Amino acid sequence: MAHKYDWRPPQRGDSRSPCPALNVLANHGHLPRDGKNISHLDFARGLRTGYNLSRPLAYFLAFGAPLLLGRFGRVNLADLAQHNKIEHDASLAHADAPAGAQYAPTEPDAALVAKVCQEVRRGEDGLMDAEDMARSRVRREKECRPLDGLHAEVARGEMALVLGIFGVREGGTVGVPVRWFKEWVLDERFPAEWKSSGRVTGIWEMLRNSTVIRHAMKRFRKAD
Repeated sequence: MAHKYDWRPPQRGDSRSPCPALNVLANHGHLPRDGKNISHLDFARGLRTGYNLSRPLAYFLAFGAPLLLGRFGRVNLADLAQHNKIEHDASLAHADAPAGAQYAPTEPDAALVAKVCQEVRRGEDGLMDAEDMARSRVRREKECRPLDGLHAEVARGEMALVLGIFGVREGGTVGVPVRWFKEWVLDERFPAEWKSSGRVTGIWEMLRNSTVIRHAMKRFRKAD
């Protein structure tokens, strides 16, 4: 029997963003499936039902984003592709906006994602932990136009959220199964094996993960 949150790929004319997290929510029906005319409350509800974010974190993301985007009414997901607003260079999952372009690509870049997965120390059948994420972020930021402080923080925060939502513990390691990361980013769907299991990801966990990633990035840059 079909479920309201079953995955369906986007249809012709649907709106999608450079952010896999939001595209996944639309593909699973936690946001309007066409990706259009979305309110801030829609974003907050989708983040809570889809990723089990805490209410403060979901509302912070849903109502803080307009400050970066400069739009306070309803939006289409494609609006989030406006370059250097919320979207930024040096993404681990999509190519930079071409020089002078107003909007960045919204399709995931399979070659970039493959590079991130190949850099995981435990291999592509293992876990991607905060140090793996930091190493990939340092490498991408060297390849691309420099990020300002705000967008560097946004970039770290994105990976901190991925670690908080999908992170599992194996022995002494907390990380995201690489196969889950690939399915989530490239297919833009929830990993088939992942269940949120009622665990809530909140602001403090995101900040803690972001701090761990930031410190690891500093170490890698010093060692370079």
